[in-house]
Amino acid sequence: MVPIAKPAIITIILLNSIDSWNSFLWPMLVTNEPKMRTVTVGLTSFVQAAGIRYERLMAAAFVVVIPMMILFFFARKYIITAVAQGGIKG
Repeated sequence: MVPIAKPAIITIILLNSIDSWNSFLWPMLVTNEPKMRTVTVGLTSFVQAAGIRYERLMAAAFVVVIPMMILFFFARKYIITAVAQGGIKG
């Protein structure tokens, strides 16, 4: 069963890792020190009382997204296979 379910398992692992990477509220609640927070929480440092530094915020957001894009490009074959198998009735 495991070889048949391998694309689905990889897809679940990928989606859970993306969810953990994009987590915002939980790290804000459980960490007290700014150096212990995640990069997505760090993006809020570009929002200041004087205004939002959009150019820096977008550059930092792009850097934050790069690891997930690389992970997706390596696992896209498994994701497509898992979605295709999910749509087959049998």
